[in-house]
Amino acid sequence: MRPRVIADANFLMIPHQEGVNLLSELDRLLGSYVLLVPRQVVEEVKRIRRRATGRDRIAANVALQLLEHPRLDARIVEVEGRDGDEAILNLARRLRGDERVYVATRDKELKKRVLRLGVPVITLRQRTHLVVERG
Repeated sequence: MRPRVIADANFLMIPHQEGVNLLSELDRLLGSYVLLVPRQVVEEVKRIRRRATGRDRIAANVALQLLEHPRLDARIVEVEGRDGDEAILNLARRLRGDERVYVATRDKELKKRVLRLGVPVITLRQRTHLVVERG
């Protein structure tokens, strides 16, 4: 089974905000993978696109376009949760028995909570490349 990467909104916005090619970086780290995006995360990015201006609005547009990229196997998944973080945590709990599951985020608090579950985190290091952190 290919690795599964659960992505949050701020992770999806990295390409525009930091100029990092997420597809190349995830390929470098994992080879082949499936990107899982809870519906709540997609809604959060759409809210940012509607309400934000300038760089944040552009970053949200780029994030939504990324999910449509033909080279990316991205799946929007239904999972319980009142917001993106809760949905990510619930999905991570459900999949954590699989050693090939990761959560991709830049959110420090979410990262701590995910690592406590025993799930590795993919995050941006030095604003230039992705790394895997394990608890």
